[in-house]
Amino acid sequence: MDNVKKRDDIINTLQQEIEDEEFPPSSMIYNSWVRGEYELSSNDDSSIPTKQCRFFDKHGFILIPNFASSDEISNMKSNMEQIVNDEWHPSKHESTEVFRTDDKQCDAQGKSNYFLDSANKVHFFGETSAVEESGELKEEYKSNKLTALNKSGHGIHTRPSFKEYTQSNKVSKLLRDLGWKAPVVPQESPRLY
Repeated sequence: MDNVKKRDDIINTLQQEIEDEEFPPSSMIYNSWVRGEYELSSNDDSSIPTKQCRFFDKHGFILIPNFASSDEISNMKSNMEQIVNDEWHPSKHESTEVFRTDDKQCDAQGKSNYFLDSANKVHFFGETSAVEESGELKEEYKSNKLTALNKSGHGIHTRPSFKEYTQSNKVSKLLRDLGWKAPVVPQESPRLY
């Protein structure tokens, strides 16, 4: 079974749970991931969440095929490659942070302010396997730094193609449909590689 088919089967199973559930609940109390717990009103259609919103509230994600156009994706990828090539200079003179998800994660993120200071700037985090102890990239990654990058964050939304996408009408509409009243972007989810 290919990955797309497997993904679609899982999504369909999860969607069927939403279709099969009793809604609205007899208590008329709904627990929203965004709004918290609130009482549904039969007199106020805006209090009744859509199936898409209910899916998000139950599973924590939604899949919207082709939500980002191929042009938007291409522009963001191209912009990211340029940012990495122009601004990320891993060397023994400039400490290269690595991103960890193992038992050393807390120590790694707590040893400097680099992670915390990335809220409104673009900071780069290398793969642990791509960076030498000295902070330099291993030789096999020097010609293509993107392959050494684990993630970049968190202020990427301040850059042109990412800002356009993040602040687009379709993203704003989606967030409102999911229950946010006045969505803002305090920081972007990091771009993971």
